[in-house]
Amino acid sequence: MGISGIGSTNNNVVYNLIGKSAYFSLSEDAGNLGDGVEVGFGATNTFVGASESGTAGGNIVANNDGAGVRVSGLGSTFASRTRVLANTMYANTGLDIDLGSAGPTANVATNPGNAPNHAQNYPELSAAQLQVTSGGSQILVDGSLHSAPNATFRIDVYWDFACGGEAGDRGEAYDDIGHGEAFTNASGNATFQFGLSTAHTTPGGVSATATNANGETSEIGNCIAVSTSPTGLPIFANGFE
Repeated sequence: MGISGIGSTNNNVVYNLIGKSAYFSLSEDAGNLGDGVEVGFGATNTFVGASESGTAGGNIVANNDGAGVRVSGLGSTFASRTRVLANTMYANTGLDIDLGSAGPTANVATNPGNAPNHAQNYPELSAAQLQVTSGGSQILVDGSLHSAPNATFRIDVYWDFACGGEAGDRGEAYDDIGHGEAFTNASGNATFQFGLSTAHTTPGGVSATATNANGETSEIGNCIAVSTSPTGLPIFANGFE
C-alpha cells in the first residue's frame, strides 16, 4: 500500500489486514514483496492506525519483504505528520516502523531534523519489569528521550515474545500494550517511568515509539528484556509504588 504526492493529505489507514489473509490463521503469509505500507514524497497528515489520543483503528501488518510501515521521501519532498499508532506488526523483513532509507536510523543530536517525519527520535528504554498480582498484570517501563525542547510526546510501548528477532536490537511492534507521556526540558531531554496494564503473564521484551504534537511517529526503538525482579524500578511486596 502506498500513499505519496504533495496533494496526498488527511489519509487514514485503519482496520486493515496487510500481508495476512483474512480467511486463514494468524500465521498465513500473504505479504508484499516490499514494504507493507509506504508513506512518502510529500504526503502529510496521514494516520496509520490510531489518532494521537486514541487506541482504536489499528491494522495488522505482517509477512512483508520490507518494513512494516515506512515513512520516506528525499530533500524537501519527504513525508511528514505520519502517525503510526496501535498497530500489530510481526514477521516483516525490515523494521516494523522505519523512517527514511531501509534499516535502523540512529537518533540525531538536533531534533527535529530535515528528514521523513522530521527525523523524530525514538525513546531509549533502560528497564522494564513485569508485576503479576491478584488484581492483574502490569509492565513498568523506564526510559529517556532526546527531542524538541519543552514539548510533550506520546510514548507507545510494544510487547513481543523476545528481543533479537527480525529487527535485531530494535523491537517488534507485536502488541501495543498502551502508552504514556514524556515531557522534555529546555535542553530537549526527558526521562519517563510509567506502568501499563497487560494481559501477558510472561516477561518477553518491550520497545517503544515517540510521537510528537505534530503527529510524527519515530522508528521503533531498542528492545529490552522484561524482568520479573527489581532492576532499578521501585516495587514493594504489596505491588504498589
